[in-house]
Amino acid sequence: MRPAMSRTQPRPSRGASGSALRLTPPIRTTPPVVRARPAPLPTPALRILLAGVDKDDRGAVEAAVRQGLGPRAATEPWSVSVVHMAGKLSVTVDGGGLRSASVMADRASLADAVRSLVDRGGGAATLSSAAAESVPSAEVRNRHVCKRCGQGVVVVYEGRADEPKELAPVACPHCWTIGHVEVGAWAAAGRDYRAERAE
Repeated sequence: MRPAMSRTQPRPSRGASGSALRLTPPIRTTPPVVRARPAPLPTPALRILLAGVDKDDRGAVEAAVRQGLGPRAATEPWSVSVVHMAGKLSVTVDGGGLRSASVMADRASLADAVRSLVDRGGGAATLSSAAAESVPSAEVRNRHVCKRCGQGVVVVYEGRADEPKELAPVACPHCWTIGHVEVGAWAAAGRDYRAERAE
């Protein structure tokens, strides 16, 4: 009599010769290791500062600056300031080996002016000096009165001839209340101004 087989035990299969075949455990495969792709490098920042430019024209001016920089705008950090004054655009470029390289241009030739600064490189200092001489600047000291404490405040900045004015936030040196006063567009764009106590 054959011994009773357990219900949980699989019946061994037999080969052609009648001998029992050995059961082999199933082969377990290890799932492939998925490696995370490295995060892409951040695109170098492009800062475009506009002053005295109408809101309706800002998009076109920024597009002209990007057109002038070309593909280098996506591979290098740049800072471009565009100030509208006396019917012209004063353009200052920092980046790509240029430091405060400036040139005067009109609206139609803005992209070409930026491209000329980027392409010439070594001649940027000459252009910067010529632009600085054509648009002289001087220290401006405007006296104001704080609306909260009534104390005198002097706002100091470098201004240029026929430069448009823009409202800029200024902290009162007496009570530190933030107010808004008019300063030159160039100083407002670069936050290059300070407030002192009036004597």
